[in-house]
Amino acid sequence: ISFSVASPAPDTTAPVVSITSPVTGSIATGSAISLIASASDAVGVIGVQFKLDTNTVIGTEDTSAPYSVVWNSTTIADGLHTIIAIARDAAGNRATSTAISVTIDNTTPLRSAGAPTGVLPVGTTGTTLSLSTNEGAVCRYSTVAASSYAMMTAFSTTGATAHGAALTGLSNGTTRTYYVKCRDTAGNIHTDDYVISFSVASPAPDTTAPVVS
Repeated sequence: ISFSVASPAPDTTAPVVSITSPVTGSIATGSAISLIASASDAVGVIGVQFKLDTNTVIGTEDTSAPYSVVWNSTTIADGLHTIIAIARDAAGNRATSTAISVTIDNTTPLRSAGAPTGVLPVGTTGTTLSLSTNEGAVCRYSTVAASSYAMMTAFSTTGATAHGAALTGLSNGTTRTYYVKCRDTAGNIHTDDYVISFSVASPAPDTTAPVVS
């Protein structure tokens, strides 16, 4: 009498995987971004590997839930990129998540058109300190070079691309110098100063002789 016990049918069902963080449409900045995926399988997930722009491997495969990796975005060019997660099971079945899109932004705003400059007319007691940035930003200024952003004074008009603050108390024959730093919506903050300097003209010397009789 002879018999056998049938072998289980081979596992041909791929895992199910999706990226849970970040969400598509996010702005990515910095060197420690957490990529997190959720994965499940009828038998068991062996590991999840993240990839950038389809083919570039991000970190090492994570073999335990929650499946994650810390990603350094500062090595990648600014702009729009995609991220996928690939899950595999013990039978070699693989599944790829729906790609998410993220915009990498590790560049500080470009500052330009600082004003006023040069020499303002005699008698000027007030003016507007202003500059432009190439993206939305919050700009601050100080009269002390190399001040930390947190210790500077915010422009009264800021947050978009045009920034301005009213200055008062100017006097003839003086020079004013202001140092500006900005932070964009991704959190990139300048470490260097943008200098705006100007002066108020001195009155012409009195060369008229008295009149006497």
